[in-house]
Amino acid sequence: MDIIAIIGAGPIGLEFSQIYSRFGSKVIILEKEKSVFPAGEEELTDRLKEILEREGIEIILNVEVVSVREENGKKIVKFLVEGREEEVEVDEILLASGKIPNTEALDLEKAKVKVNEKKAIITNEFLQTTNPDIFAVGDVNDKPLRLETTAAREGTIAVLNAFTNANFHRSGAFGYWFYGRKAN
Repeated sequence: MDIIAIIGAGPIGLEFSQIYSRFGSKVIILEKEKSVFPAGEEELTDRLKEILEREGIEIILNVEVVSVREENGKKIVKFLVEGREEEVEVDEILLASGKIPNTEALDLEKAKVKVNEKKAIITNEFLQTTNPDIFAVGDVNDKPLRLETTAAREGTIAVLNAFTNANFHRSGAFGYWFYGRKAN
């Protein structure tokens, strides 16, 4: 049986953990936060963790990955958890620890578009940037879930808002969409 370490317990890490587990691999999730799917509500994420563990997925929380090395054909992930140094020996590693917006070369300052400390474009609930004529969707904006599925939906909403003066906005961490009034 192959053993796989998945670094990150967001939507992608969790999805792939179940896929690999159900295909017969032993899965170990290493997550830096105190819960799986940190953007979720505690009661739900606790239940999700229980379900995943019942499926045989090992979950280690509050982890700081320190290094990865290869030894005798195996990959060794060294990490800290609650001040203790630990290691897991695995066949493969999937890095699902999130994305960093690639905005540095866009010269956004010229367009009067502001970014946050993570270089993500700041948007309001209508996906408008600090320049109200420019909208940002997907991996470059500052919304909590930057996934392909939410990016596609954001693109539709941004186009409708920009070109038809529609009144759609994005609200919440989970991509719920509500009808509202467009900002000026």
